[in-house]
Amino acid sequence: MKRTLGYNNNGQKLAELKAEYYDILTRLDNLEQEGIVWAFDKRTIIDLSGDVIREIAQKYVNVQEGIGGMMSGALIETEARAILNKGIDKAKKEAALRMLQDGELPIDKVAKYSGLDIAEVELLAEIQTV
Repeated sequence: MKRTLGYNNNGQKLAELKAEYYDILTRLDNLEQEGIVWAFDKRTIIDLSGDVIREIAQKYVNVQEGIGGMMSGALIETEARAILNKGIDKAKKEAALRMLQDGELPIDKVAKYSGLDIAEVELLAEIQTV
């Protein structure tokens, strides 16, 4: 915490810390542009970093305002990731159901093309026939 207090009371140190965080954001932008990280992952990293900054610097207004604003965000990683995964799973199941309803493909091909396990497709096929 002594280091945080130093940033809070020293404009030069705070400027250096802001520059460091700006560099992190720039590198994240570059990684996204290169396709190494997805926009979702970048946003999650920024959001979690903002949460950490708010927690560490809660007593230090200048640090919160200087750095927290750069790293702020609305999503919490676990919620965001769960929502994303739920949407992906739903899309896979809907695609598999459409293929099953069409009746042209065997279950193993439906599984392959939808990205689901054969057991999941078999369960969907059973539910569909009930």
